[in-house]
Amino acid sequence: MRRLRPKLLILALLLPWLAACAAPGGAPTAAYRPGDRFVYVDSKGRETWREVVRVEDGGRVVWRTDRGVTFTKVDPFVPMVAWDGRRTRGRALELEVRGDLHPARRGSRRTIRVVYEVIRKKDGKQRMREELWRCRVGKPRERTVPAGTFATSKVVCRRLDPATGAVLRTHVWYWSAGLGHWVERSKKWADGRRQRLRLVRIERAGGRLSARGAP
Repeated sequence: MRRLRPKLLILALLLPWLAACAAPGGAPTAAYRPGDRFVYVDSKGRETWREVVRVEDGGRVVWRTDRGVTFTKVDPFVPMVAWDGRRTRGRALELEVRGDLHPARRGSRRTIRVVYEVIRKKDGKQRMREELWRCRVGKPRERTVPAGTFATSKVVCRRLDPATGAVLRTHVWYWSAGLGHWVERSKKWADGRRQRLRLVRIERAGGRLSARGAP
């Protein structure tokens, strides 16, 4: 099987730059600790969670979901740089980031281009996938979720077709600087499908439970 190689920017070259960026609102990714669990409720009323597996050098955070999927992120508003799911696994071979969302000030913008190597697990078939994202920070607003009412910044990211510019998917986060994490995230696909997660509680490592309704 032919080995795929990066063409432009190697992800490792960007990790020190990304690690130097604090998360929006001044909350660094180092605030996450292995064992921290963020519990959400989805659009159908079902609970789901994301748990920190480890925090790596360079600011990368490895997460695990209740469905057994693991994924790695270097920034809340940068797409995954690696994942291992039920049907596929993959990694970013190229990552270009222009602009900044740190801190999450109204009007801040970012453009992201990422090229993935995707491997289908059932037969090992490989393919390349390119994604283009454009993000913008909206005005601050209060957001009420099951965990309470939070002061947040609205961050909207749209995935565009690299060839036509058509919107393929839209992600909306409500980021709480007080928590250093998002309290709500919604996704909308071009075909009309929707998904929403709202924070119920945070179970901190060591058995500490974050207070309900934290600012």
